[in-house]
Amino acid sequence: MGHVLPHSKFTDFDIDLFKSGKHYRLYEKMGSHLTEVDGVKGVYFAVWAPSAKAVSVVGDFNYWLEGEHPLNVRWDGSGIWEGFIPELKAGTLYKYKIHSHLDDRKTEKADPFARRSEHPPKTASVVWEAPYKWKDSNWMQSRAKRNSLDQPYSVYEVHLGSWRKGKDNTFLSYKQLAKELVNYVKEMQFTHVEFMPIMEYPYDPSWGYQLTGYFAPTSRFGTPEEFKLLVDALHQNDIGVILDWVPSHFPEDAHGLGLFDGSHLYEHPDRRKGYHPDWKSLIFNYGRNEVRAFLISNALFWLEDFHIDGLRVDAVASMLYLDYSREEGEWEPNIYGGNENLDAISFLKELNAEVYQNYPGVQTIAEESTSFSMVSRPVSAGGLGFGMKWMMGWMHDTLEIMQSDPLYRSGLYSNLTFGITYAFAERFLLAVRWHMHAITGRAEDRLTFDLQRRVAERMNFADRPGKSAVERFMQFYFIQAKRVGSLTGVFLAHLDEEFAKKRARKGFFAGWNQKARTMKGYRVFGGRIAAPSDDWFKKDPVRLIEIFQLAEANDLEIHPDTMRQANRDSTLIKADIREDERANALFVDLLAGRNNPEIVLRWMNEAGVFGRFVPDFGKVNAQMQFDMYHHYTVDEHTIRAIGLLSQIERGMLEADHPRASKQIHKINSRRALYVAVLLHDIGKGRGGDHSVIGAEIAYKLCPRFGLDAKETELVAWLILQHLLMSSTAQKRDLTDPKTIEDFVGEVKSVERLRNLAILTCVDIRAVGPGTWNSWKGQLLGELYDAAQERLRLGHKRTGRAQRVAARKAAVSEILGEKDYLAEEVGALLADAYWIAEHEERIAKNLIQYEAARRIDEGLSIHCEIDEERGATLVSVIATDHPGLFYRIAGGIHLAGGNIIDARIHTASNGYAIDNFLVQDLNQAPFGEASQIARLKKGISDALFAKVELVPKLAARPLPHSRAKSFAVAPTVNFDNQASNRFTVIEVTARDRPALLNRLAHALYISNLIVQSAHITAYGESAADTFYVTDLTGAKVTLPARLSEIEARLLDAASDERQLELEQA
Repeated sequence: MGHVLPHSKFTDFDIDLFKSGKHYRLYEKMGSHLTEVDGVKGVYFAVWAPSAKAVSVVGDFNYWLEGEHPLNVRWDGSGIWEGFIPELKAGTLYKYKIHSHLDDRKTEKADPFARRSEHPPKTASVVWEAPYKWKDSNWMQSRAKRNSLDQPYSVYEVHLGSWRKGKDNTFLSYKQLAKELVNYVKEMQFTHVEFMPIMEYPYDPSWGYQLTGYFAPTSRFGTPEEFKLLVDALHQNDIGVILDWVPSHFPEDAHGLGLFDGSHLYEHPDRRKGYHPDWKSLIFNYGRNEVRAFLISNALFWLEDFHIDGLRVDAVASMLYLDYSREEGEWEPNIYGGNENLDAISFLKELNAEVYQNYPGVQTIAEESTSFSMVSRPVSAGGLGFGMKWMMGWMHDTLEIMQSDPLYRSGLYSNLTFGITYAFAERFLLAVRWHMHAITGRAEDRLTFDLQRRVAERMNFADRPGKSAVERFMQFYFIQAKRVGSLTGVFLAHLDEEFAKKRARKGFFAGWNQKARTMKGYRVFGGRIAAPSDDWFKKDPVRLIEIFQLAEANDLEIHPDTMRQANRDSTLIKADIREDERANALFVDLLAGRNNPEIVLRWMNEAGVFGRFVPDFGKVNAQMQFDMYHHYTVDEHTIRAIGLLSQIERGMLEADHPRASKQIHKINSRRALYVAVLLHDIGKGRGGDHSVIGAEIAYKLCPRFGLDAKETELVAWLILQHLLMSSTAQKRDLTDPKTIEDFVGEVKSVERLRNLAILTCVDIRAVGPGTWNSWKGQLLGELYDAAQERLRLGHKRTGRAQRVAARKAAVSEILGEKDYLAEEVGALLADAYWIAEHEERIAKNLIQYEAARRIDEGLSIHCEIDEERGATLVSVIATDHPGLFYRIAGGIHLAGGNIIDARIHTASNGYAIDNFLVQDLNQAPFGEASQIARLKKGISDALFAKVELVPKLAARPLPHSRAKSFAVAPTVNFDNQASNRFTVIEVTARDRPALLNRLAHALYISNLIVQSAHITAYGESAADTFYVTDLTGAKVTLPARLSEIEARLLDAASDERQLELEQA
């Protein structure tokens, strides 16, 4: 025994797999193995220690002397030390004495791959190998069925060290447990046993969660073969075995894995990723290939050698997050700036993929308590790959119920149904996901618009009056998603509460605990309000409204238990409560709250109280609108709009909404405005005009809310006309006096105007991110100012001639030394130009015109950002000719621009002065030099016929890639009453880059002159409005002529025409 013979179990392929982290059977190579070399029996040792300068085996066979039996390092850079020591036998005690290159450190370590360890507190490894004949073939053959996810699971979790004690308070052995534990579990009719960690651990009070011997069943209860006997006995009695497995952390014990070869070999070297502050333990380096191979090999070892049926992976949550149990500054974000531990996520996916591929019927179970998505979804579908999640909450809730007084126990059973509700929602969502996969033929987790319609059909949703099948399906989908979110929120709040209890308190007040106070009978503590008893709401159901009002008024959160209680008792709200004067007053106080009504109304909605108290609101709960314009469901849009109204009132959005922020403090009834915002979309999903239906509902609800007749009339009018201002501002020419006259004729008073303007702002902004922009703000502001002037004065301040003269004077002042241009060039332009354009724009046009004429330039293009309107102003001055407008529009579209406003003017000398407001596809101005150059080139090429517009534009993709999922039938409307001088044509069609160009071309071949164009996008559709005259400058009124124009426009806007051009 005085020498070590060279010997290896590793092939070159083994080493390649080990280095790449793909060797999942390392336990067959590493550690100690009884072996015969050249006819001599002994033990082969192999250990990974790449930072070592020397490694020797020490043990009872060499008096634990260092250097007596040195191992040989492999030549391949693997860091593996190995060798064969003759004559050693099973039962030999040993460790590795490792001399490190790092600071000459010396460590004495137990074998990470040892199959057996000494009985604690002793720490040596034991050479071990003994035969065992399994008798569980019936179980193993039927395991795939018995252990599948569609079978019932009733799991008995057991800690072997404390389950039952023997004589003199000693541990029961594996042999004894094979009788007593098996009989008990069978009698209690459990389907599975889950053993808390049985791998070797040094410290009894840790319950086994601080491991040092990953491949060795703890010797506290017997030998490895005796543990196999226990598993075998359970299997023979049709009981599955689940092991608690701990890949999340390990202790710093001197004989363990920490600083194994003097370096951070198994643990992460960065303390922020390699040390767990709560458990005072080390964390594996999941990004190191060899460590991943070690852990996955360990998992498969238990499944292979011990016939284990499932692994409950402990503390998965701590593995997933870099900031788990760490304060700000104590963790480093990943490469994407997030808090997810990408290495750990990758490891878990690899682990689960390998387990399920090699061991059919085995399950992995994640002990994971956060909202991390797709934990129990297949790796192929983007999930972590676990079969199940460990439901610790149900266990705690059950124990809580059993400990409670039977008198109050009935009110706590919702704790148990919590999980069932979640499971129902999950089953529905899983079914949706299955249909998505079946339709696409691949793993697909995006419920896109095209899939929504097809999934609804496959799940047998049908059309109903006012609501299509896909809208009904998506409403149910959102209800389930909201339910899952609500339950998750309750769970996380409980978790946060538990962490708060454990969090160390420091400083002068460390020993001081805040006492709960009382507010109108409610308990208030820790910034939360809670019901004082389980029957609180049953005694007085009005309290279901009161608690939310108090929470908003006092800036409090509602305790999770009380939220669940309110949800349970929401059915107490019946007709008498809805008509209760106090309840309605409380509700209106909440709705128009001064702090943050949005978040509290959302809580109220999640608890089911909102929909019960206002049933009409309940009907739009989770009501989606099948289009690309509306980002949110109707209820969420409404609550967001109320929140925006509150922010405007509190001055938080003054930069974006300066007028609204001032005017809101001048309105006569703030509660009327809040009610109008609440009810403005409440008529959706019922068939018919939702504005008309909503106004009817307002006449019914406003008196119930305590509003007087005048307030009720205002609310009903606001709901009826809530789209008027946005439609007028975006689709009409605001420089046309008739536009303002018609709008004022409908509004009638400054009070209505103020309320309507504010409602319009919050309605548009609450549609979704990016819907509100400075261009819309500018249009609404111009309309508001013009309408307010007319309403205050009762008539136009000045006539047409006076307005032109005033505009010329203002332009002259702006021009300064070039004020002569106002007369010289201005004389060439009709009054319509001076009325339609702003002073600054006119001044720029005149300077551009002069410069172009001076150098005799036939085409002048000037581009600059208009910050106020959030767009790029493109001014084109060119010799006028037929088709100029549609060619310019086509050139702008080819350059990637979207035209949102266009004004076309022709001077008396035959020059055209056209002004366009252009944005990019992200609704931002063109600002970079390359973008401007592209714009100018596109316009120039289009005007000089250097490019074929029609095929080029037809080939451009839709601005929204999923727009083809929607049927958008083009429509054309003519209005000869909207303007005194022009015929207004409004075309609604599928939005596409070529649309304006084609429509303008259709107008051109119809011999119409376009004065101005106004473009509004609504998701997948666009509404283009044109102010036109015939060649004589007159309106178009003949029916036959209108029919001819309509036919051309419909053809230009049709999908058939698009397809024809694409295939040309």
